[in-house]
Amino acid sequence: MPEAEAELLRQHYEDADVILEYGSGGSTVMASEMEGKHITSVESDKAWWKMMMEWFETNPASKGSTVDMLYADIGPTREWMHATENFLGQPEITGRMATFKLEPQPFPTGRMLEIIDYMLRP
Repeated sequence: MPEAEAELLRQHYEDADVILEYGSGGSTVMASEMEGKHITSVESDKAWWKMMMEWFETNPASKGSTVDMLYADIGPTREWMHATENFLGQPEITGRMATFKLEPQPFPTGRMLEIIDYMLRP
């Protein structure tokens, strides 16, 4: 991971107790090496998910930390397994890392069927 992305990520992860990632790899390992973190990583590449699961079996998280690796079929993807659907708006990009500015908002009732379909994919 390039240094600018790694430093930005490290700063955010050090400030967090709970970390939710979409995509796993070096960032997941970095988080697991910090004490007292609960990491959930959602991976859309089944072979990569399996490899990461095996890696954490032989390289457990640091003291007081847990890592939950979840596999999710997110449908069609672009490069780096980015979904072709974007429910979160435009992110701020640092290298390949996306930071989303999220605020609570009402449930998008006009997209309810689309969201239910997305949630029901195996």
